[in-house]
Amino acid sequence: KGRSSLKRDFGLVWPLKRMAPTAAAGWILAGAAVAILAQALLIPVNAVAGLDEPAQQVSRSLQDANGAGRVLFAMGVVFLAPPVEELLFRGALLRGLQRRWSVPVAVFASALVFGSIHVVADPGAISVVPGVMLLGLVTGAAAARHGDLARPVLLHMGFNLLGAVGLLLT
Repeated sequence: KGRSSLKRDFGLVWPLKRMAPTAAAGWILAGAAVAILAQALLIPVNAVAGLDEPAQQVSRSLQDANGAGRVLFAMGVVFLAPPVEELLFRGALLRGLQRRWSVPVAVFASALVFGSIHVVADPGAISVVPGVMLLGLVTGAAAARHGDLARPVLLHMGFNLLGAVGLLLT
């Protein structure tokens, strides 16, 4: 029952149409803060599991890339993955779940699916589920509260940016 508009159907809008550049930068920084919190949550998990290298295949691929390919890969992780994933998980899934369930239940369920899909796509990434679910909870709450995907996309970009920069510097 789409209305042939990514904005009306999924809430996908250009962030700078909704907010000042400084506010957009603030949401990106908030996403980086969520990434720091997620990393803190993963410290005990990684210690118990004995993990000292990135758990996700995408992180290992970024580390293994060279030269311009490494920069382009990182740009894809920061600028391409967030809008696509937010469109799917908060634009389609969360909106669909909100039609049947309360907002908190829908946000939790979409975050659970978001975390789980990262393991389905990469079974070795089970240790990142708590951090990815945290991102899903925060972006889901922002999407539900504001009714569009501008803030979730920026949060997700900040989350991925911190990880990509960290991997590029190693």
